[in-house]
Amino acid sequence: MRHIHIIALLILMTASLANAQQVVTSELTFRNNLAQVELVIDLNDANIKPRAFILIVPVIMAEDGEFKELPPVLVNGRVRHRVYLRMLRLNRAPIGIGMVIDAGNTRGSLRHTYTATVPHESWMNAATVVIHEEMCNCHGEMETLTAAVREEPIQEEPIEEEPIQEEPIEEEPIEEEPIQEVAPPVITPVINYRSEVIMVYIDFYTDEHVIVPDFGNNRAELAKINQKIESVRNNPAYTNIAIKVDGFASIDGVYHSNLALSERRANSIKNYIRDQYAFPENIFTVRGHGEDWATLTRLLEESDLPYRDEVLNIIRTVDLFAGRKSELMRLQNGNPYRHMLTNLFPQLRRVEIEIQYTVRN
Repeated sequence: MRHIHIIALLILMTASLANAQQVVTSELTFRNNLAQVELVIDLNDANIKPRAFILIVPVIMAEDGEFKELPPVLVNGRVRHRVYLRMLRLNRAPIGIGMVIDAGNTRGSLRHTYTATVPHESWMNAATVVIHEEMCNCHGEMETLTAAVREEPIQEEPIEEEPIQEEPIEEEPIEEEPIQEVAPPVITPVINYRSEVIMVYIDFYTDEHVIVPDFGNNRAELAKINQKIESVRNNPAYTNIAIKVDGFASIDGVYHSNLALSERRANSIKNYIRDQYAFPENIFTVRGHGEDWATLTRLLEESDLPYRDEVLNIIRTVDLFAGRKSELMRLQNGNPYRHMLTNLFPQLRRVEIEIQYTVRN
């Protein structure tokens, strides 16, 4: 006789849009066109049953109803985590999880930090972080997130024969229990937003913005651009590529001319990348920042040059449009300025290229 045992898994979910007890702090910050959410999850007072789990979903939410869900945090009880690891080895674990915590592991820290980033949108400036919590108190061992079927060996009953009269063998009907199908929790696929920045020092002729490949060290600098762009473009997991190009100039010359020159040179490098790789125009953002006094200050602070303190004092106390450059040129008969012109100013003439993209599963 053949018996088919149907194992059905019923997950009872209860959800509320509120701050979960396990999340003690949440922070929303913005940087480099990205919004970052950081949570501190404290499990010291959590009472999670061995076969249960909690799904914590951070949501960036504005008062007008705009919202953005982030990859969730899965907090497993002791037994449930062992099942999760087995499912992971069998490539059957749920996808889209941003962080997995074993609540039954008391040997490590019970405070965990979660971070996730998404592209910044204007509505997020007035948004806050709320927590969507889903709990499952599972009483049976969870083999999969859908119903599973298991077959046992066939057992045949012996047939007893009487010497005079034969009776037909009656087979017992196969009894099947109804399958209770419950859809698995909807989990947002993991999308990682990343950016990479490279500094490029292209040599240009004085007051020019045309790239001459054989001039100075341009071959090596262009190869640096090509290597980084190709590593991103040729990876099939990288999508939604965007490129920011920021130009900077040294402090010698006229301020307004340097501002325009830094933008023209940044556009030249943008055009080089666009034409080299047939990128559309709308993925680029170009900006000229002009004279890079911030980098000059940093280079002086990190140096042991004998005139360092005097030059820094002039930069910090004399306004740019009130004779700062003249003061620097007069300092010690112009010797510090000439030294900076040769050794420090070339490091200010640079272009910063930031490549932004998403990484899909």
